Amino acid sequence: MTENKKEENKNFDLIIIGGGPAGIAAGVYAARKKLKTLMITPDFGGQSMVSETLEN
Repeated sequence: MTENKKEENKNFDLIIIGGGPAGIAAGVYAARKKLKTLMITPDFGGQSMVSETLEN
């Protein structure tokens, strides 16, 4: 027996690659504008999670 599955098109307004500080900030701004967003990242925090100090 074969199932008939309708394949959905997944369209996004924005795709963010990376979960570092810039990617997270982009996600926040996208959420404020109610954009349909996809974030691609293996983890969140990026270099800020492993650095001893951060400078502007």
